[in-house]
Amino acid sequence: MNNSATRKPLAFVLAVCCLFPVAFLLFQSAARRWVYPNLLPQEFNFSAWRTLFQSGHLGGNLLLSLGTATAVGSGATLAGFLTSKCISYHRWRKPLLFCAYIPFVISPVIFGVCILFLFIKLRLADGFFGVVLAQGIIAYGFATVFFGRFWNAQLRATEELVYTLGGSVWDALVRALFPMARGALFVCFCQAFLISWFDYGIVLIIGGGKVETLTIRIFTFINEASLPLAAASSCLLVFPPMLLFWANKKFVLTLPNERL
Repeated sequence: MNNSATRKPLAFVLAVCCLFPVAFLLFQSAARRWVYPNLLPQEFNFSAWRTLFQSGHLGGNLLLSLGTATAVGSGATLAGFLTSKCISYHRWRKPLLFCAYIPFVISPVIFGVCILFLFIKLRLADGFFGVVLAQGIIAYGFATVFFGRFWNAQLRATEELVYTLGGSVWDALVRALFPMARGALFVCFCQAFLISWFDYGIVLIIGGGKVETLTIRIFTFINEASLPLAAASSCLLVFPPMLLFWANKKFVLTLPNERL
């Protein structure tokens, strides 16, 4: 069978599967008077979108989610990159790398409950920095594992070459390691960003309802049975991941000689 003949139908099916959830959310956000046994809504309008943008809260929720996810993604990626470098050259590499798995193999809700008392004592609960730190612990463990197989003898030899030529640790990072790892750094940032972006359990427990991200707002609409508002907010929730996936395909996959 011709491979080109089968690729197009498979690509079409894959595109439909990926775009259907977003299309259904858009459909749900405009649906009105949709009751059983009607297969389609009896009315369509975009009043839910007008309500969201006129309420004045959505912009704050969106910016808060973006700020939290960006802070978590940037901090966890940098910390995980440096930590994995130390672990990869350590004689206890496997036990240390195993410890890095612990934060993100636990359910976020259980993890949040376990650290809640400590965060209350440190006065980090019910605040933005507490949520960033709690999510950052999980993302930090993920980033450390992500870069666990990145380091090899060639990278170490390149780093030692910088020292031989009179460079400092900063020169080795900025002029050698970071440029060689820019693709992997971006991919790790995207994954850590999404860990924070879609999180609900930790924000609810550590944030205590005072840190109202976009996910918290969506579940509030669901609990209030405001399905059009929840669907419209969910459309905004899936937009940044789609943008990151596009950027990953556009820039990262075109970088030559990357170790991803």
